[in-house]
Parts: sequence; C-alpha cells; structure tokens
Amino acid sequence: MPFTSEVDWSLVDFVFAAILLGTIGVACECAPRLSAPLAVRALIVIGTVAVVCTIWADAAVGIFD
Repeated sequence: MPFTSEVDWSLVDFVFAAILLGTIGVACECAPRLSAPLAVRALIVIGTVAVVCTIWADAAVGIFD
C-alpha cells in the first residue's frame, strides 16, 4: 500500500486475511493430533488449503460472480 494508491485495503481486509491464514495454521496443527492415519491428516490439510484458496480467490477477484 505505501508504493501505490491503487491498493485500497481497510482494516476489515487485513482481519479477513488473518482469519484465513489462521485457519490454515490451526488445521495444520490440529489435524495430526485429531486423526491417526496419515491419509486422513493429509486430506484434512489439503482440503483446508483448497477451501481457503478458493475463498481467497473469490474475495480477491470474485470468481463466483
């Protein structure tokens, strides 16, 4: 934001990004503790990353509009 005036992020945008990144962090920390098989852990982490990336892309450019 300090390099261009075209970026117009507010506090809500930063909070939203923090929540999305926190979701990935919590999923990656909790998945190994909550499930035993490696395949289940991997699916939980991969699924969470896929959902967060989809939400991030929709929030950035509106892919579902």
